[in-house]
Amino acid sequence: MRRPKNFLWFLFAVVIIVSGVAQVNAAVTNNIEFKFKIRSYQANRYSDERERSTKNPKCAWMVDFRKSNEDAHGKKCKTRFWLDRSNFWGIGEQASDDHDILEGSGRKFYPSTKKGTQCTVCLGAENNNYNAKTYTASGFWDEETAVILK
Repeated sequence: MRRPKNFLWFLFAVVIIVSGVAQVNAAVTNNIEFKFKIRSYQANRYSDERERSTKNPKCAWMVDFRKSNEDAHGKKCKTRFWLDRSNFWGIGEQASDDHDILEGSGRKFYPSTKKGTQCTVCLGAENNNYNAKTYTASGFWDEETAVILK
């Protein structure tokens, strides 16, 4: 009779440990690399899709815009980024506000909208200026971080 009780306690401990590890892994900020050829006249570009499992829109997504070749004289430029999701028909819907981010300004954390919770998302990008320029923009992003915004 003693063995089954000990075994049940052992199973209970294993379940608690495994579920704790799973929660810690979900909260890790991933640095997913992106490299876009930003097209002219604000044509949209998109990264590969990622699963955003949170129910909380205040659970931040992150973008770290590192490098661009938009300006030939070394001046830092801005590029517009947002979180996008696919709906039933595969048509993109914006899942966050868009943000004009300065190249090399570090990690930026933003909330999603309600449309950006428990869904498949990607990083969207476009030129923040309506002109004929094309350029490359690269850096890192994460669809769901451990940062909770107020």
